[in-house]
Amino acid sequence: NDSEVGIVMGTSLKGQPFSLLPRMLNEKAWKIAINRSLIGKFGYNFLSINSLFLQGTTDDVIKKIIHDCDWQEDFDAFLKSNYPDEYNTQ
Repeated sequence: NDSEVGIVMGTSLKGQPFSLLPRMLNEKAWKIAINRSLIGKFGYNFLSINSLFLQGTTDDVIKKIIHDCDWQEDFDAFLKSNYPDEYNTQ
C-alpha cells in the first residue's frame, strides 16, 4: 500500500475487517485514530513516531482540527458547494 496517511474514526477496531486497517498501511505511513476511548493496541503504549491518537468524538476532534488550522472559511465553502441542501438548512 502506497498510502501516506490512514485515518480511522469512530471505531474500536475490535471487529474485522476494521481491525486490520492500521496493519494494511505501510510502516512509513501516518496512522491517525480518532475515538472516544483508546483503541486496543492503538493506545498510547503502542504509538510509534508516525502514529497519532486523538481522543474525543469524531465531530469534536474534526471541528477542533478545522479551527486550529484556520480552515473554517474553506470548510464552509466546501460544504456550501458540495452539500447545498444540507448546508442551507443549518
